[in-house]
Amino acid sequence: MGVAGISIFVASGDAGTGKLGTFSCKKFNPVWPASSPYLTAVGGTYLADGVENGWNGSGGGFSAVHARPAWQDAAASAYLKEQGSIGSLPDDGLFSKAGRAVPDVSAFATNFLIGTGGGSPLTGTSAACPTFAGMVSVIND
Repeated sequence: MGVAGISIFVASGDAGTGKLGTFSCKKFNPVWPASSPYLTAVGGTYLADGVENGWNGSGGGFSAVHARPAWQDAAASAYLKEQGSIGSLPDDGLFSKAGRAVPDVSAFATNFLIGTGGGSPLTGTSAACPTFAGMVSVIND
């Protein structure tokens, strides 16, 4: 599909890192299919006082299965260094620092009004993903 020029976008999920383990967390791993290197995973952001921030419900992390591609090295290394220096990373044994970083991109993910005639707003990467895919479609068009 990639050779044919077809892009695949998936929501990164709304469960954070995707902890593995029944009673206690034994490993963090992003959810599939977002962790696949053959597609683009879309995370979420929100606005606070006019400033865009990463949405903490957005799925993500570092893959335990797929190695990090070279194009992610600079950003992922800088993130790991910064977060490690302030002590906000989990123990090294819980995730693979060399794994593929997820999400690839992010888009606005909170308080989407969908449909007509009212209703409650939708929040999640399932809103961010079609937003980003629509932007790429317009760019490609």
